[in-house]
Amino acid sequence: MAFEELLKVEQPKYLEIKDLELLRTSLLEDVDYLYERYADKKFTWQEYLDLVHQLHQNLVEKFITEKEKLAHIFQTEQGSYYFVLQSGHSWRIKKEERGLTSQPIIDNIFFIDKKTGREILDNHSRGDVQNLIDLGIKCVDYQIGACPFEIGIHNYNRPAIEKAGKYIRILGTIPQGSDELEKQISCGAHIGHEITEIIK
Repeated sequence: MAFEELLKVEQPKYLEIKDLELLRTSLLEDVDYLYERYADKKFTWQEYLDLVHQLHQNLVEKFITEKEKLAHIFQTEQGSYYFVLQSGHSWRIKKEERGLTSQPIIDNIFFIDKKTGREILDNHSRGDVQNLIDLGIKCVDYQIGACPFEIGIHNYNRPAIEKAGKYIRILGTIPQGSDELEKQISCGAHIGHEITEIIK
C-alpha cells in the first residue's frame, strides 16, 4: 500500500485493549532503560524518579489530549488517573509520594458509593478479599464521589462476575488454562479513592 493510501486509512475511533497493552509495555521498557542508566551512574536516584514521573505525566497528557479515544478518564482524591476503554478495561496511573507510577491493566471496572467502598474495606482487610465471594455489591453511576472498583488483572486469572440490575456478585475465579470455577478471588481486586474530577 502506498504511503499516501496509508494516510487515508481511517484510524479506529477508540483505543482497544491491544493498544493499551502496547502503550504499557513501551512505558515499562522506557522505565527499565532509565533504571539501567541510573545503575550505570548516568544520573542520581532523584533524577531517575523525576524522569520516570515525567514519562507517566507525558502519557497522562497524551490520553487527555486524545480523550475521544477513551470511554472515561477521571482523577481520584489521591491524584491517581484512571483511563477506561469502551471494552471496560481500565489502566490506573497511581499518584505516589515519589511521583506517578503504572499499575496493571484491569479487565473490569465498576463504580460504588464511598460508603459501600468503606464497608468493604472495613469488613474485609485488603489481604482477605475472599469474603467478597457471593456478596451482593450495589453499583452506582459513573459520577463525582463514586469510587472505582476494579477486578481482574488482564491476562491473569479471570473473575466470574454475575450482574443483576445495579448489583454485581463475584462468584469466584477461573484460573488461566481452566474452565473450572474456584470459590476464591485470585484475580486481583482494588477499590480506589473517590472520584473528584471527571475529564471524560
